Amino acid sequence: MTGRALRWALACLLYWSGALPLARALRRAGPPSVVILRYHRVLNERTGGRFYRLGIRDEIFRSGIRYLARHYEILDLETAVRRLQEPASPGAAARGVSVVVTFDDGYADNDAPLRWLREQGIPATVFVVSGPIDARRPFFWERLALLFEKMPSLASAPEGERRRRFDDARARVKRMPHAEREAELSRLAAQAGVAGPAIESQDDLPLTWDEVRALARAGVRFGGHTDTHPLLTCCTDEDVRREIACGNERLAAEAKLPVASFAYPTGDVDRRVRDLTAASGVAIALTCAPGRNRPGADPLMLRRKGVGELVSEGPRGGFSRALWAAEIEGVFDALRALKRAG
Repeated sequence: MTGRALRWALACLLYWSGALPLARALRRAGPPSVVILRYHRVLNERTGGRFYRLGIRDEIFRSGIRYLARHYEILDLETAVRRLQEPASPGAAARGVSVVVTFDDGYADNDAPLRWLREQGIPATVFVVSGPIDARRPFFWERLALLFEKMPSLASAPEGERRRRFDDARARVKRMPHAEREAELSRLAAQAGVAGPAIESQDDLPLTWDEVRALARAGVRFGGHTDTHPLLTCCTDEDVRREIACGNERLAAEAKLPVASFAYPTGDVDRRVRDLTAASGVAIALTCAPGRNRPGADPLMLRRKGVGELVSEGPRGGFSRALWAAEIEGVFDALRALKRAG
């Protein structure tokens, strides 16, 4: 049995035995905690079959949100963080687990799902990268993925080999400064015999500033995610400050809203980057470390659960309530922590 099948079987056992619903009910009587979800793309019929899918299918996304709305309190980010910082008072009502919905990067295919969320009365925060919006170009990792899809030299390679080579190249390119990264993408495309425009799909574009403004007017919240999406721990102090300031200032100018929240690109943060972020005026910053946030959590080092494909998809490809419930209750976070410790 594969790891995916074992995970699904465990989730079904816990869910249908009543263990997960009981755990959820017991948490309602406990101290407040917050699960912050991190989405990227919401895939459609064109992008759902791509080689690199940084997201989940639209029907899986909506099913997951409907489940959350039935069983949990869904809060906006600021309210959730404020609740974690409030001192416990005698006699205060128990609040249990609440959920926050966030999106990283600001893909154009977030537009319709975000509008649907607002129609359902569900708050969400989107962390946008300002540079690709200004340039009207796909994010660099999407261009790199499309290059590996179209490389003639890999046309007959097994998908596992193609994926391994792409993952290696992505890890290397992510660590480069913006100008060096762009030069490397051009070099790789030329070396592979693929024209530059061929790796810039309209399906991979970010939101436009007009769309950001329209969504902001509809009640969607926005936060900063830098100008060029670098790994901030690889940047100098000056570059960290510039990346944060440029991204936040562009967003504030275009959306006409103050920017108080920020998401570290790739969750890449250490104490130095955390302190530089605080000094920039950011009040809330999110990592990619899994797990729930508990009272007294550092508001500049908040945890988030990534939601990608297979997180809530059963073996037949449909939405699995059991898998999703197990993820939200942290069943697999604990197992992953044990695996890392071992």
